[in-house]
Amino acid sequence: MAAPYHGHCLCGAIRYRVTAEPLTYYACHCTDCQRRTGAAFGLSMLVKQEAIELLQGETVPYTATLRDGRIKAGRMCATCGTRLWGGLDGRAVRVLQPGTLEGPTGLAPIAHQWMSEAQPWVVLPDGTRRYEKSPADPMEMVKLWREAHPRPPPKAD
Repeated sequence: MAAPYHGHCLCGAIRYRVTAEPLTYYACHCTDCQRRTGAAFGLSMLVKQEAIELLQGETVPYTATLRDGRIKAGRMCATCGTRLWGGLDGRAVRVLQPGTLEGPTGLAPIAHQWMSEAQPWVVLPDGTRRYEKSPADPMEMVKLWREAHPRPPPKAD
C-alpha cells in the first residue's frame, strides 16, 4: 500500500493523514522504548513534518525528561493519551508512532536497534538487520529504507 496513510488515536478524537512515503521505519529494543510503550520494543517511522496533516481534533504537547537529562517531546491526544508523533531536535522530521496507522499498511521495520537490551524471548527472522546499539551513522536507517524501497523515477510530462 502506498501513501497516503491514515491514522488515529485510540479513542478516535484525533485523525490524521501521512501524505508521503516514510524516510525510514525501524524497531528499537532499548529499555527507554520498552518503558515508554509498555511493550518489548518501540516502533518508529520517520516522516517529513509537512507530510503529516491533521484531519480532526487537536493534539496537545507532551514532554518527558529522562534520568540522563534527555528530553522526549511530541504530540498526543488529550482525551485518551495516545502518543502520535515526536520531534527530532529542531529538524523538519517527525517520529510517527506507526501503531496509530490504520492497517494493515504493508510497511515493516527495516532494522532492529538496541538488541543488546532486547527481551531474551524476542526472536527475529534470519536476515533481519540488527544493531547491538544504534547505528554509528544516524542516516544508515534512511539509507537502508531507500535501498529496500526505491522510489520510482519521475513521470515524464
